[in-house]
Amino acid sequence: MKKKYLILLISIVIGMLIFGAVSCSKRLNPFLPDNVNSSGGNSHENNSGNGIVPPINPPINFPNVEEDEPEWFLPPEEQIKPFMEQTIIFRSEVENNNPNKPKKIYRIPGITVSEKNTIIAVADYRKDSYEDVGFSGSKAIDIVVRRSTDGGINWGTEITIPPIASDNKTAHGDSLFFSCANGDLVVLCAAGGGYAREIGGQSKIMISRSTDDGLNWSDWELAKGNINDFGQGLLKDYDRGFVASGTGARLANGTLMGAMLVNKGTKNNTAAAVIVSTDNGHSWTVRSIAKRKLGTQDEPKVVTQLNDGRILLSVRSGNWRATVKNRVWFRSVADIGSSWEEITPNGNFYDGACNAEGILFTSTKEGYSRNRLIHLALDSNSDRRNLTAFISYNEGESWKKLRVLNSGRAGYSALARLKDGTIVSLAEEQGGQGLPETSKELYNIVFRRFNLRWLTDNLPESDKDFYTAPDKTLIRRW
Repeated sequence: MKKKYLILLISIVIGMLIFGAVSCSKRLNPFLPDNVNSSGGNSHENNSGNGIVPPINPPINFPNVEEDEPEWFLPPEEQIKPFMEQTIIFRSEVENNNPNKPKKIYRIPGITVSEKNTIIAVADYRKDSYEDVGFSGSKAIDIVVRRSTDGGINWGTEITIPPIASDNKTAHGDSLFFSCANGDLVVLCAAGGGYAREIGGQSKIMISRSTDDGLNWSDWELAKGNINDFGQGLLKDYDRGFVASGTGARLANGTLMGAMLVNKGTKNNTAAAVIVSTDNGHSWTVRSIAKRKLGTQDEPKVVTQLNDGRILLSVRSGNWRATVKNRVWFRSVADIGSSWEEITPNGNFYDGACNAEGILFTSTKEGYSRNRLIHLALDSNSDRRNLTAFISYNEGESWKKLRVLNSGRAGYSALARLKDGTIVSLAEEQGGQGLPETSKELYNIVFRRFNLRWLTDNLPESDKDFYTAPDKTLIRRW
């Protein structure tokens, strides 16, 4: 009798484990909707996620910050005091202080934090030209990398992702940077004819990977998947595109997500092509198209996955000649970014018709006391100036201005978060940099590391905010 009870008990336990594993797989991989059939197809006609591969295995665990915590992490008692450090890590030069004679030009910052807590920055090195990949007058552009293993205090020498460009037709630029769940680092970039295609050739999205924390990089190769299939499938109405530069998003289950600006010709037929990878960046799928019914749009950026599983897109306002340069926003309506609605948040801000970036800072889904999104943008309706930080406590429904990081001329910016709750940024800045004031895209690329208390330091006392660690007993999964 005892043996029968033992066998019954073992059977119950095994059954519970199997049920839990099946249930958990759904929560850990929101790219497997309930209506996926046995062959992997999806019955939604408007769901453009065909080709999404199975979940990453093993599932991604939340990092335990208490283990192997670097000495330079900001301790909890310091989070209640303003903290900010900054340094120039890519310095541009012109001859004889003359902006018409570029000598050494850096542009297009991207920044991420590796699984080993290394801060890694990338930028375009455009040699003695201001021009982007694919534009006439461009040079042999390379993407260069610098690393810091001590929180941004010291930086290693520049590393060029190979092969080194020999002319403007072998150039690589406009990088979108990802830190993968398996520890790899991945950079997507524009090549070939780029977006402009003024030098001939087709738009190409290339990829390079590092498997050793950013010390060495694979040669550029054409990105696998369908993100280069202009004129076909979801890209049938578009003949060109490039991934919007900066820092790419990584969702809770390890899925990488970014977006491309696509167009047909150079008219105002622009749209955002949302791209995903569920295999740590080895292959990429065009998930869907987000396009305004009225008005123009430019470079799109994935901010994050919201608590209900939807995706938030922050999009450059479009034509720089536009009368009103307000940020454009999309939110997915179903199936993790398969279709989109345009939204207008309260407190929407200007972006100077320039690329900008937002990130998830804290989520109640991850055990934090509040939802917080942080966004940098050029808060200007005239030209590129006033690099400003904003915060949302309600997942992008409304935004509050925090502080101006640089009131002078500035440009593209990128953001990432360290595991200690501090934030790192990388931004193109001309004002206060000792550079000649000019309308040309002449910038130093400035690194900052700061905490939430510093960002909110100029607010009334009741609105000042600071980071506290999450309650891990309250963690829920998407």
